Amino acid sequence: MSDNDFTKALRQHWSHTPSEKVRRYIDKFWGRTQRGQKIIADVEGNHGDYTVSIELDGNGRITSACSCYIGKHGGCHHCTALAHTYLKNPDSFVEIKPVGLDTVDSLDTLQRYLESVTLDESVLQNRRVG
Repeated sequence: MSDNDFTKALRQHWSHTPSEKVRRYIDKFWGRTQRGQKIIADVEGNHGDYTVSIELDGNGRITSACSCYIGKHGGCHHCTALAHTYLKNPDSFVEIKPVGLDTVDSLDTLQRYLESVTLDESVLQNRRVG
């Protein structure tokens, strides 16, 4: 799926005008990254800093999650704000491109590899190699 598919899915899923509560968080995210069809960022909430993520799966379904007390399965205003932040300024998200395990030959390439994969992906790749 293309970035255009991702943007279209976000627009469809969060088509309503954001509430005042959501608007307070739009553009307030830091550490904004995009890995394929997944965006992740952090935001300061009422009870600390929260990590928020939104992903478009291969079947065109959007899933979201937030580390706030109500956001485990998405649906909180932080997830909505992250979607609107991306729609407003997608270039503010740093793209993390996949790096193959076979390219790791130094600490620098190891760091790039670890930044480009999830823990699950890394474990699966290491099992295949080992």
